[in-house]
Amino acid sequence: MSESINVIDPLTKPIEKNNTNKEKEEGKIKERISKRERIVDEIYTTEESYVNTLEQCIEYYYKPFLQCNELNETRKNEIFLYLPEVLSTATAFLKDMESYRNNKTLENKVVDCFKRFIPYLKVYKMFIGNNEICLHALAAIEKSPIVVSFLEQCRIKIPSKSQQPLRSILIMPVQRIPRYVLLLKDLLKNTDVNHSQYPIIQGVLKEVEELAQVCNAALLNTERMLKMFKIRDSIRGYSGELVNSSRYFVKEGFLTKQCRKTPKPRYFILFNDQLIYGTETMGIVTVSDDRIIDLLDCIITDIQDSSTRKFAFQIQSGNRSFVVFAKNQEDKKEWLDALNKSIEKQNGTITAKNTRSTVVRPVFKPDSEASNCELCHIDFTFVRRRHHCRACGRCICGECSKWKMPIPPNNTLERVCAKCFDLYNKNRLKQKDISTREKRLDTEMSKRSIFEQQKILSGGDINDSEQNDDWQEFEDIEFDKQPSPRSLSSTSVPPTQPKHSPSPVVGNTPQKIQLQHSSSMQTLPSSHLPEPKRKPPLPPNKPIPTPQPKQQLSHSAVGLSSSNLSVTQPPKKIPPQVPNKSRTSESTLTQSTPLHQKSTSRLSQTNRLSYKSRPLPQPPVKSETSKPEII
Repeated sequence: MSESINVIDPLTKPIEKNNTNKEKEEGKIKERISKRERIVDEIYTTEESYVNTLEQCIEYYYKPFLQCNELNETRKNEIFLYLPEVLSTATAFLKDMESYRNNKTLENKVVDCFKRFIPYLKVYKMFIGNNEICLHALAAIEKSPIVVSFLEQCRIKIPSKSQQPLRSILIMPVQRIPRYVLLLKDLLKNTDVNHSQYPIIQGVLKEVEELAQVCNAALLNTERMLKMFKIRDSIRGYSGELVNSSRYFVKEGFLTKQCRKTPKPRYFILFNDQLIYGTETMGIVTVSDDRIIDLLDCIITDIQDSSTRKFAFQIQSGNRSFVVFAKNQEDKKEWLDALNKSIEKQNGTITAKNTRSTVVRPVFKPDSEASNCELCHIDFTFVRRRHHCRACGRCICGECSKWKMPIPPNNTLERVCAKCFDLYNKNRLKQKDISTREKRLDTEMSKRSIFEQQKILSGGDINDSEQNDDWQEFEDIEFDKQPSPRSLSSTSVPPTQPKHSPSPVVGNTPQKIQLQHSSSMQTLPSSHLPEPKRKPPLPPNKPIPTPQPKQQLSHSAVGLSSSNLSVTQPPKKIPPQVPNKSRTSESTLTQSTPLHQKSTSRLSQTNRLSYKSRPLPQPPVKSETSKPEII
């Protein structure tokens, strides 16, 4: 019996290899199908959980809100605006998928559900546009302790284990659209190219991605708002309103601040418009008003590494200035980039030009680097303490820092050194002199006429107008057109005919008055002339006439003789006259007192009338019935 010899065909080996490749491909297909089934199942289960959460929000938050009378109706509408519409859309989408799932055809029909669902996604756009207003309204009502307790009671009543707060539920519609994009991408990745659903999935994914871009921007703002709410709850000592519509979070972390004595760790929080820092204990950051730095007034300066300072940079502002140290070079670069970008954006705003201040505080010199006073050079001891000038930052002793002066921008009185105080005094005196000159100039200008002010401002000369004003007091008197005598002074008076002149009357007897031109006739007694508008220039000095002794008054004639005035009267008995007290004259004439004893006129002594030895007449009284005769 012959033994059978097994002969191996050389073609059998490649056949085995082909079989193994087919098995691998079949395994991959099965794996894709299983992944695809898991993705479809995840779409359904996540949508079911999402709808249940929205239903709980309507049942346990929205309906109690409507029944609560302590809440404003406007706030209620702002918080839950478009939320019922979102719930109805999501519920319809879930029911559509549920019908296919019951028939076990959801894997092939899920894309058709998305295709029918896309037109109704517009309600998500409307909800996302109101999401920021919704969160602000919720933050406003949470300031009331009554509302906070009310929301907590609503949350406890939710039967599910999660019991999510209202703010977390209101963010879920914004997060749902980006979640659809991720699930559709995984579904497309695990679908064969030759599959009939592959082009449909591509079209649906493109439309959902367009909506997701809007959602991502809104989601970024929402996350920033949530971070602001979280920071607000963890900060103590912030006096202002931390959360507002224009402020958002940028960066936070620990930095080592160079204090006066030793470096100390501080927790810094950077917003788009402010930088605040404080001490952190158990997740609570304690700050104060002087630790809030406005980025409009902030200057960041990089400091090169040295043996004593590494990873350091300088922060200067009108409130405080100091040096900080980062953990490493990478941390320093991140902080510098974030600070510089925020400052650049803030300086580009409209209000930056009007609110920016150029005043910055100096950086204090550390106590460890100062062994003696920088002014008097006396050594510091345990008794002789170190002080810092708030104006220049010098480290000085107590004797060299006894003074205080206002420090901008708040102009509070703070300790300064002797040099800064001397400079402040000099500038203050200069400013005082300038203000005094300006007040004096304003006073002088107010006394002048508008014509003179315009002439002075235009650089003209007003001497001519001042000289012509000397004769303004004689504007109501016109003199005879007669040349002045050669024997008199050469001072010329415009020869004019008088329009009217006061009439000195003794009783009812008319008088004759003769007016002649001379240097002594520039003025008349104030009882005969109107009030002068300007004091005339003084004539050349002349000797003062000596008064003559009193004589008995003659009833036959009364005459005043001088070089320029003569009065003659007809003989008539003069009745006694009582002086008019209401009209007080600068040179009142009485029967018993000479002129030079009673006259208090503003006229100079050289302009007085020279009287002869005749007695003085009674003071003249105005009379409308009698008029003087002009010769």
